[in-house]
Amino acid sequence: MSGRLRKDCRGQLALMDSMVFFAAALAVCGVLVSYARPMDEPRTDPQGDADPAEILRVLLRASIGRPVSIDLEGSHRLDGTEDVATCITVEMHALSCGADQKVFSSLNAVILEMMISLCNPAFEPFLIVYDLDNGLPSPVLRLPHEEADSENRFASSTDIPGDGGNPYKVILILSPAALPELA
Repeated sequence: MSGRLRKDCRGQLALMDSMVFFAAALAVCGVLVSYARPMDEPRTDPQGDADPAEILRVLLRASIGRPVSIDLEGSHRLDGTEDVATCITVEMHALSCGADQKVFSSLNAVILEMMISLCNPAFEPFLIVYDLDNGLPSPVLRLPHEEADSENRFASSTDIPGDGGNPYKVILILSPAALPELA
């Protein structure tokens, strides 16, 4: 026993080392693949969220995600990177200057679609925006335009800065969804 390895033992040792390294690499790759999922994958939570404060916070910070054209004294195009709070501020300023709400129908449709996708399907979302600069606040913007008449509503509100420093009060109301009629 001289402590020397024969040539054929070194080959077996190298083969065993490479097999252990390969097994460890497979285990690491398996763990990484199990945590990976596509970024475009829709929500896996089928119930959605029912907390109006959380839905409102997420909605106002989210970008509209697609280009929207607004015909406001010449065509104005939103490129899709603007957040909903900025879009509401632009719309409220234009409405206070006398613009027609129909000009913003495509933008309002995108915001309404976003609200519905964030909300639990058991609830219908409604967004109301008040201009607090007026003496007695009245709703300037309603999405959708009619509000469900229900006693079991949940709501949350926040202020967003408007033009000239006057804030707008944004209120999100969640009403129970109407049950489909049985035929």
